[in-house]
Amino acid sequence: MLETLREVGGTASLVLRMEGERKVVRPDLSPENLDSGLFQLERRSLTLGELEVRGGRPYLYGREADLPLLRSWMEACAAEMWRGEGLTQERARELAEVLLSHRERAEGRALRAVREVLGQEVADQLLREGRVRVRSSTGEEYVITEEGEVYSAGGRRCCVQVEGEGRLPKYDRFLAVYLTVRDRPEKISTLRPHPEMVEELTRRARMLMAELECLVERLHLGWEERVEIPPFLLGSGT
Repeated sequence: MLETLREVGGTASLVLRMEGERKVVRPDLSPENLDSGLFQLERRSLTLGELEVRGGRPYLYGREADLPLLRSWMEACAAEMWRGEGLTQERARELAEVLLSHRERAEGRALRAVREVLGQEVADQLLREGRVRVRSSTGEEYVITEEGEVYSAGGRRCCVQVEGEGRLPKYDRFLAVYLTVRDRPEKISTLRPHPEMVEELTRRARMLMAELECLVERLHLGWEERVEIPPFLLGSGT
């Protein structure tokens, strides 16, 4: 959904909620109430807050985020869900602030690298317009957005892959793509015609759904195996 909103420059407000359940040993376990079963189901849920999307850009607690950061934040929140008394809204925000601050520092360093390698004029245009024009060594002109997306002079989307791009800070990714387009134009490919692209995206979506179902099943199994033993069962061992 976020990817679609980003592509079309959409605006939305999404309520983020996390839910989970696991089996735990009954805390009141005793010979008298064994008929009630050994385990009970524990559920935890929390509304984390709102994610705003403005002009295709996601904002978490009022600060611009991106998909890798949001994934890292959700993973961190999931890890806190079953720790101690569980996740709170304050803790979720604290985790987000840590990740956002780290990303902003990384992007600051990456932007300095853009200035040093490409010059102040390119860096200023990137900050002002969110995109720059670059001419490849073959004379073709392209537009590169600050997110590292590449378009031909006619506005057609192009594909340029750089190593580790999914893990790079925004401006590091931009710099890597810029240098590839400028110096290695043989790595630029135009996206396939629309029907083929739809078919490929559909195939990928099915693969992702299958992986997601597998992950959910594994998470359920993990929660079921994670049990808490009442202290009286760990006594003398007799």
